[in-house]
Amino acid sequence: MDWVGFAAFIGATGTIILGVVVPLLNAQHSEKAKKLEFILNRQDKEIERRFALEEALRKEYNIKTSNTFSHIYEYICNLINTVDADRICIVQPHPHNDRKYISISQEIVQKSHGISSQMRVFQFRKLSEWGSVVELWTNNEFLFFKRIDDIKDIKKLYPEAHRRGCTSVAFCRLSDANGYWLGTLAVDFVRDQATTDVHRLEREIRKAGELIADILPEYVPPYESPI
Repeated sequence: MDWVGFAAFIGATGTIILGVVVPLLNAQHSEKAKKLEFILNRQDKEIERRFALEEALRKEYNIKTSNTFSHIYEYICNLINTVDADRICIVQPHPHNDRKYISISQEIVQKSHGISSQMRVFQFRKLSEWGSVVELWTNNEFLFFKRIDDIKDIKKLYPEAHRRGCTSVAFCRLSDANGYWLGTLAVDFVRDQATTDVHRLEREIRKAGELIADILPEYVPPYESPI
């Protein structure tokens, strides 16, 4: 057998095979690489689209929220001057789907009269410990106590009103269209007992309460839970 000739034949055959197979493999690899690149580009574009959508929604939410808070502030600002109160707070339960706490979500005070803010103080109060007060708020559309001594028997409420320096206090239930309790509008009189006619006081507070309840968002605390 001519081994030299056989080796030459094998070498020539291998060269032919490599000349055919390698370009074929390279072509397949190139095609796969193009497909992979196409898929990755499409995924990148989808991620960018989602980020852009989320950013647009976030901006829209921030604008709406800012406008909402501006309107609510306007309502309570008008109310505090109309009824000559010293402090107005909105107390809301939270989190929205698991109401464990109540906190002051918004507040306006007559600082020029030396009235102190209570917003940072009244945060993350356990709803379970304020059950009797919350029950009072949810079961009554409007409450007015000319004298703080009239609420001595109401656990939690009297010491809180006394700590805040109240001489008179009014509460208005904030509800949605289905009657679901959203929170409570608390109106504090500190310098003197309320002098406004009770019927007018109720009318003005309930009117403001209805306007606020129509646009009141859920409360997301800017402070960390102490627990």
